[in-house]
Amino acid sequence: MSFDRYGALATLARTRGHTASEERTLAHVRDELAETAAPAPEDLTTARRRAAEAGAETERLRERAATIRGRLEATRDAGADAEAVERELEETMRRLSEVATERVAARQRLDVQETQARAARDSRERRMRLEDRIANLRRTIRRSLAETVYEEFGGAVTALPDAFDADAGDEPGGYDGEPVAAALAFARVAPLRAPVVVEATVAERFENAATLARYLRGPLVVC
Repeated sequence: MSFDRYGALATLARTRGHTASEERTLAHVRDELAETAAPAPEDLTTARRRAAEAGAETERLRERAATIRGRLEATRDAGADAEAVERELEETMRRLSEVATERVAARQRLDVQETQARAARDSRERRMRLEDRIANLRRTIRRSLAETVYEEFGGAVTALPDAFDADAGDEPGGYDGEPVAAALAFARVAPLRAPVVVEATVAERFENAATLARYLRGPLVVC
């Protein structure tokens, strides 16, 4: 079996009215986390593609306009009718103006999205730091609370039969023994309202169920 020794002892400490000095800090950090919005995922792929396409089209039309100007100049130099070439150049310049405007807009949209992406990344990193701090504070609080009742728990461990071979040590981290021994010691000192359920093999280590009941100082069910 497994037994959350720190969690159980911290809960016991709270029932005895104990608190930890870090609890106010924990509440403050939790408020900070709640106020730090979870960022929406940012996908810059489309914005970058559109900006690149607009840039490439702008350059293509500029080159085309330069080529048409060359043809127009050559046509005029030859004294030929340049009306068709002029219309082609006019249409190309009109399209170039449109695409250049689209390029600026695409670049601006990309800049905005990149700024938002950086803000989202900063927000994610801040949330991660706050979550890590919350986890550390919770562990610290659990240890602190467990320490307030550990002497009583240690006495319960000492009162176990030699068959359990458990040693409480001087602090929660110093416990050396089976999880079942820790669970029994906790049951002895905790204000339990329901009978303690134990396996027959555990009761046998107390010689009999009556001895175990006296140890627990409460009702039990042997299964």
